Amino acid sequence: MLQMIRLGRFVCLPLLLAGRLLLSRPSTPGLVAALPSSASFLAAASAAGSAAMRAPPVAKKVRHEMEMFGDVRVDDYYWLRDDSRTNPEVLNYLKEENDYTDFVMSGTKTFEDQLYAEIKGRIKEDDISAPVRRGPYYYYRRTLKGKEYVQYCRRLIPNGGAPPSVNDTMPTGPDAPEHVILDENIKAQEHGYYEIDAFKVSPNNKLVAYAEDTKGNEIYTVYVIDAETGSPVGAPLKGITSYLEWAGDEALVYITMDEILRPDKVLDPSLPGRVWLLIFKRVLLQTETLRLLDLLFFLFPIHLSDSEDGWTWRWDKEDLLSSIKIQDVKLFKDHLVLYERENGLPKATIYRLPPIGEAIEHLGSGRTIDFIDPVYSIDPEESQFSSNILRFSYSSMRTPPSVYDYDMDAGISVLKKIEIVLGSFDSSNYVTERKWATASDGTYIPISIVYQKNLVKLDGSDPLLLYGYGSYEVIIDFAITLGTICFYMHVND
Repeated sequence: MLQMIRLGRFVCLPLLLAGRLLLSRPSTPGLVAALPSSASFLAAASAAGSAAMRAPPVAKKVRHEMEMFGDVRVDDYYWLRDDSRTNPEVLNYLKEENDYTDFVMSGTKTFEDQLYAEIKGRIKEDDISAPVRRGPYYYYRRTLKGKEYVQYCRRLIPNGGAPPSVNDTMPTGPDAPEHVILDENIKAQEHGYYEIDAFKVSPNNKLVAYAEDTKGNEIYTVYVIDAETGSPVGAPLKGITSYLEWAGDEALVYITMDEILRPDKVLDPSLPGRVWLLIFKRVLLQTETLRLLDLLFFLFPIHLSDSEDGWTWRWDKEDLLSSIKIQDVKLFKDHLVLYERENGLPKATIYRLPPIGEAIEHLGSGRTIDFIDPVYSIDPEESQFSSNILRFSYSSMRTPPSVYDYDMDAGISVLKKIEIVLGSFDSSNYVTERKWATASDGTYIPISIVYQKNLVKLDGSDPLLLYGYGSYEVIIDFAITLGTICFYMHVND
């Protein structure tokens, strides 16, 4: 059986090693057709490669000089840049590249189709996301069997419901009918490409703002609609990013982009003439922002002093913890959550805040959330500012994507949703471990391992798949996917 290993600072080794990785029949009879063995797959790929005597396209060289700060750079392929995506010469060359790829990979087409069918066959198409409670409503996304896009829905909580709790469940039935706010399947019929990247509900639950991309170029148009009727409200915002937040019930804060499509400025239409420099990834409401500024001076030790020349600041390198990197901050009325990375592993630490108006002397040691696997990935999910409930997503090398609610007062995590994998996949059959290797220069390298506990001997006789990446301080946290699960279930000795 295969061992799968990630090395955070190493490059990729070949996917199939020594021809010993065999694809067997699917574990669930009738789920999909049997996949070919790795030997037949390699044979097909080899045949395709042998037949591919056609010469690949070669991009021409056109000398182009760029001068900046007295330095001249030469880019012979600058002519391939086409921000308008309309240059016939560029489009023709890209078509040649795609045609050549199709030609070379033609021998694997049957295998690709069968693999795609298996992955799709493990998806529960008729499903909903973990509902999010906002005031008197639960909001969620619904997928339908045979449909490519989602529906954005909500249900009214009868009589307002009890105060939020990690043990809440969304009511269903005639007392809480489902209301479809927006159906992507209908919107997408008018376009060859369609994506909604942001879907934001106003604090009073009456309006919805969503960012729509119909070309795939990540240039968005933002629409505001009535949440109950779907009727448009006001004129759309065109040519901006998908970063937007409600500033009260009737105004949006949004981020524009510059001429090369980078996030540029934060605009608040409720304050005409005010433009904020883009410093933070997220825009917070005013009451939250005022508190966040106080906390940032504590978290990142900045020393302020007042003088005749105005306020000055400095920071001491010794004050920072070299082994811990703060990746995200979530602020609540009574809590602060830090998403950190220590020794390469993500973690979330919760701090209790004093009442508003009291000075924040120190945050104390905080409480770190415990997770069930030694190697995992976590990401923030939408949480409510006035709540004591933190929502986060979780996945590991053996655990499908999951959503948890965490009671920040009681220290209790409750699973709200785990991605359903059709077939016979059982995560308890797999073991994950975290080991350390020492490089020649003394650097410690984390290694994440997953294997099937009943098949692997761990004596060096089993084949393995080794994967790694490391650059620009980027760490790829392993999150299991349907493709990974198919891989796990078809690799045998």
